[in-house]
Amino acid sequence: MTAGLVRRERRPDDERSVQVVLTDAGQALRAEAEEVPTAIGKAMALEPDEFAALKGMLRRLVQNVSTSTLALPEGARPEMPR
Repeated sequence: MTAGLVRRERRPDDERSVQVVLTDAGQALRAEAEEVPTAIGKAMALEPDEFAALKGMLRRLVQNVSTSTLALPEGARPEMPR
């Protein structure tokens, strides 16, 4: 299901291959989506150094939890979403 955001086209250089390209609606959605990180950054209202510190702490947290989880017996490990 593509919701009209992508279409398949034969590659002009190799008719055996198909490429997936954005439709006009897909390109419009992509343009909107590209604005999301900036909007989130503005909503957080953090100074660049505060944001860098937060990002570092979150990376450390993920690493610590991952390392801790790997030490658990196989049956005790929580399911991690992918």
